[in-house]
Amino acid sequence: MISVGLLTMTACGGANYKSELPAGFPADVPIISGEIYRARSARFEDGKGFVVDVLTTLSYEEVVAFYADVVGPRGNGYVLVETTRHDTPTRYVSIAVHLGRGADSRLPASHIPNAVQGIHEVEVPEGD
Repeated sequence: MISVGLLTMTACGGANYKSELPAGFPADVPIISGEIYRARSARFEDGKGFVVDVLTTLSYEEVVAFYADVVGPRGNGYVLVETTRHDTPTRYVSIAVHLGRGADSRLPASHIPNAVQGIHEVEVPEGD
């Protein structure tokens, strides 16, 4: 199994993994076609949010196209998507929705990772 580590390691708490979207998951953040193999509420350094991991048969290019208008700043937080670029029959896609610290707080642009400018690629060692 490929470990999509950055998002999963960044999210603290909420080890209650499910294969369906958690209550309160934003309806305007689409989930790519495939099998949801892990979904949960999370607590990030910058506040509450969600992490959804999907196993899909779509190509890297299709994942990038699907999330092109989704990644980046969103309300008081941002959406970050990770996947691998390896040319394999299936790939893992991890979607992290950072909600920020509340309705009245805006994350300064300096706190939003550069990766939200596009899809973050996860390095996978050869043989995985």
